[in-house]
Amino acid sequence: MNIFAHLYRFFAARRWQLFAATLALVAAGIFGFSQLRLEENVAALLPDGRSQVATDFALLDQAPFARKVLISLAAEPSTDTAELLAAADALAAALGPPWFSRAATGPGELDAGRFLLWLNDALPNLITPEELAAWGAGLDARGIDEQLQEARERLLLPEGWGAKELLRRDPLGLHRLGLAKLRHLNLVPQARLEDGHFIGSDGRHALVIADTPVVVTDSGGGAQMLRQLEQALALLPAGVQATVVSGHRYAAANAEVIRRDLAVTLSASALALLLLFALFLRQWRAIFPLLVPLAVVCLAASAVGLLYGTVSAMTLGFGAVLLGISVDFALHVYFALRRGEGEAAAIIAAVARPVLYGGLTTIAAFAVLLGSELPGQRQLAVFAISGLLLALLLSLLVLPHLIPPAPAAAAPLPAAGFGSRFSRRWVLGVWGVLLLGLLWPATGVRIDGDLRRLSLVPAELQTAEAELQENWGNLRGKALAFAEGGDLQQALAANDRLFAFLQAQQPESAVTLAS
Repeated sequence: MNIFAHLYRFFAARRWQLFAATLALVAAGIFGFSQLRLEENVAALLPDGRSQVATDFALLDQAPFARKVLISLAAEPSTDTAELLAAADALAAALGPPWFSRAATGPGELDAGRFLLWLNDALPNLITPEELAAWGAGLDARGIDEQLQEARERLLLPEGWGAKELLRRDPLGLHRLGLAKLRHLNLVPQARLEDGHFIGSDGRHALVIADTPVVVTDSGGGAQMLRQLEQALALLPAGVQATVVSGHRYAAANAEVIRRDLAVTLSASALALLLLFALFLRQWRAIFPLLVPLAVVCLAASAVGLLYGTVSAMTLGFGAVLLGISVDFALHVYFALRRGEGEAAAIIAAVARPVLYGGLTTIAAFAVLLGSELPGQRQLAVFAISGLLLALLLSLLVLPHLIPPAPAAAAPLPAAGFGSRFSRRWVLGVWGVLLLGLLWPATGVRIDGDLRRLSLVPAELQTAEAELQENWGNLRGKALAFAEGGDLQQALAANDRLFAFLQAQQPESAVTLAS
């Protein structure tokens, strides 16, 4: 392509200016790379558009246990219950802003009289017509006499003074239908209450539930929150041990692994390229094609950081692939100059067409990802496109001035081993057979959409989850359903219908918070 020949001649007289501008650009890329803010969480793989999937994930962030930190305290045999409850209260008091908004050791002090009066007033919102009809079916003259007699006997007891107002409002005990609803609010199946605290069935465990404003996908904020929690746990008495379960611990563990894998992947890729160049090229000028992909990764990452503010570590992990793609452009130009014949400008014009077309087709493939609803894929598209464009520019504009053409007496490249028509037919035939043979198994490939496959679960967290489930029941293993409507009343009505269906299917495990 003549334009690259003209550009070569133009910069041939201005090489030092070209080298200075290139060094300044690379230095800016290295500086930007060192200042990158990484996101080491799965949020980049979650849709952020207007699809139903994006809506579902937005709702999941409002789930009851989405931002809660569950702390199970276990008392040793030498520690009595009073010391365990005191340790739970002290821990809850130590968990404060900015990383914790509330910490509860139980439902708090409950005035039974006031609560039953409130429950009686709330009955119209809690009882279904079917439940009211079933209750009324048993109210004959004898049943009413029995209810009134029971109310009279309660009034004669010492507790009668406190129950007088409730009996005046509800002499037939209709509030018991509301009390029956409370069993559907139990999110901690194996807990009992003692002095206003959540206590395990064995009496040796206490539960602290802490609320945090930090979203689970914020690995940085989650790590700082967990550090404050560790400082509070260090103040526990010697006879009390703590087990912590929270989505933030998973995020922190995965972030650490991602950072380690990122460093290993990029370092191993760069070292592998260096080793290949040292083994097969054996010329000091071969260092220049190797510098192209290294500079490109820094520049492309800086471009993503400028555009998005933060860069997903998963996107940056693609840098190993970008190293392998972009080095090909530089190698094509390198071998064309070292093995070609004629003027350097003519060699560049000849090699520019295949290099440019190869780069543009790859860029076009990545450009499709710009329309993705996954922010990580859009970042990946920007990372790849900017990196490939920079690799093309460095390979076609800068590299030719660092690689002088070979002298005319240089040894030509060896001839291809499949030069005859017979050999070519064999190659095409084998390739066609392999392609047809792989088409059938390719149709059986299935996409695995389970995000848990992308999450590391360390053995420590597996043990903590098992201990939590053993002592408190399966707190975190429930499916969650949201009822929607045009307004609150329609949403509540939809929830009632859904809960009635679920209760008929699994009466012991269905839980509703809408009441």
